[in-house]
Amino acid sequence: MNPLRWLPALLLSATVALIGGCGGASDDDDATVRVINASTNYGALDLHVDDTLRSSAIAYGQTSGYIGFEAGSHTTTLTRTGSTTALSSVSRTLSSDYGTTVIAYQADGSLKTAQLSDSESAPSSGRAKLLVFNASPDAGSVDVYLSGSSDTLDNATLVASAVSAGSSSGSYTTVGSGTYRLRIAAAGSTTDLRLDAASMTLDSQGVYALVVTPTSGGVLVNSLLVRQGGAITQLDTDLARVRLVSAVASSGTVGAAFNGSTLATSVASPAIGSYALVKAGSATPTISVNGASLSTAAITLAAGSDSTLLVWGPAASASLSVIGDDNRLPASSTSAKIRLIHGASINSNPLTLTANYSAVAENIALGAASTPTSVTAGSSTTIEVSDTTLSTALYSVSDVTLSARGVYTVFMLGSGSSVTGALRKER
Repeated sequence: MNPLRWLPALLLSATVALIGGCGGASDDDDATVRVINASTNYGALDLHVDDTLRSSAIAYGQTSGYIGFEAGSHTTTLTRTGSTTALSSVSRTLSSDYGTTVIAYQADGSLKTAQLSDSESAPSSGRAKLLVFNASPDAGSVDVYLSGSSDTLDNATLVASAVSAGSSSGSYTTVGSGTYRLRIAAAGSTTDLRLDAASMTLDSQGVYALVVTPTSGGVLVNSLLVRQGGAITQLDTDLARVRLVSAVASSGTVGAAFNGSTLATSVASPAIGSYALVKAGSATPTISVNGASLSTAAITLAAGSDSTLLVWGPAASASLSVIGDDNRLPASSTSAKIRLIHGASINSNPLTLTANYSAVAENIALGAASTPTSVTAGSSTTIEVSDTTLSTALYSVSDVTLSARGVYTVFMLGSGSSVTGALRKER
């Protein structure tokens, strides 16, 4: 039997047989259950059992601890801390055979749960067991690698492959105990790195679940290492993704670097660069325009975030805008997300973005971006960007396919008569 099973995905109610038991409670208790908060969208959670608050303020990466019950049927409800509104409410039949860990995470715009039976047998001395659960739908399917500290990813050991969102690796993998470098990558790719944790320790005869969790940008991931019947270790990314978008007038060239990582050396405008991995934190970006340094202030890129460095305006007086990119997938399976980035220095007028002639973003200032907005996915969408002072659209494309759960940006770049519009599928 797969040790990690879906609990039904209903927002308010579901029914499942949850087996509890040993681990964490007193000898007088017949059954034990704990809840781990792997969600970053709901803040701290409260656990109610049979309408009684049993554990409060369970923060991300934390556990309620094992709670003992009499064997039998019980209703467990999760709410935001201090609220009585159920995010998940499940009737469970608890027995005394073994303990259970419930993982709470977000997917499709709601709080969902999965259960892990704390009944896996310990491996032999000098060995450890590892199961992977993907609680980050935004990341898509992932591969998980273990290696020595200096090994390349090509030389690492693949311990779980193509683990899709809301699913487990299916069975435990037995590996040698010890300290490993943990790397998580997009399924089937050794170049699309999502997490690089320098140190993850698996103790001799330990049984572990590695829970992959989301970040603010949507692409990079964090993780929780959960020991069966024991503690939780947070393994968070120290990376961010950033790209350069060059929109300097008259085909001006732009170079950029951040925190020791080069994004581009000399790119002619207009150009939309690819994301690069950089060390997160505060640093002063190095920007050059036509070979001359652009004076900039220090910026902070949060771990797990995606950002765009937009360089725009006349070459002699170019400006830098740091734009946060929300590349999380839309919650609805029938929707796409779209936004506008305004880097077209045709004038100082704000721009409006429409999809099928309905406003998606209005009054977006030069050097700024709109908030991503969900629209209906489809194959015959008309996208337009306009300036209300002009009689015709600056940018117009018809019969555009917006994929379900796709993430899109419309870029308006350049200046004067050379305004360039581009629709980019981010994911």
